[in-house]
Amino acid sequence: MKKEQFTVFMLLLLLIFVSCEGGIDFSGTEKVDKGVNVNMTIVLKNAYSDSVYLLLDNEMQNESTLLASNSSRSINDAINLTSDSRYEHKYDLLIKARWGEGNYVETTHYVDYKKYELNFDDGLDAAPSLNLLITATFNGTNISVNEVQE
Repeated sequence: MKKEQFTVFMLLLLLIFVSCEGGIDFSGTEKVDKGVNVNMTIVLKNAYSDSVYLLLDNEMQNESTLLASNSSRSINDAINLTSDSRYEHKYDLLIKARWGEGNYVETTHYVDYKKYELNFDDGLDAAPSLNLLITATFNGTNISVNEVQE
């Protein structure tokens, strides 16, 4: 009876190893995660009646980020997100608006490449890519964000 239990245990253990995502690689070489190249055109629009600083998280408040009423500016940005499902595949895009005497609002837009069909034009040896147009519009009280694939 103990031999049968041991055999069942070993089969269960083998099943657990094989059912792990991607299986178990006994070759000693780990596959490199090429990720997904996400190319973003980010358009910041001021639909408010006064001038507003519209900023991404890493930008400073200066003349280039100050937008007059009914104007916009465009930023091109790219990021490589992991395609390994064990890790987070989203990108947090923080957008801020500052105006008047200390008025401030921000929003976080989550860029998720898994919602779209990826481009594999560069072949299977290269990372797939995705081109997005992200439009953030400030209306005087909040920031609304729209995202479409280009």
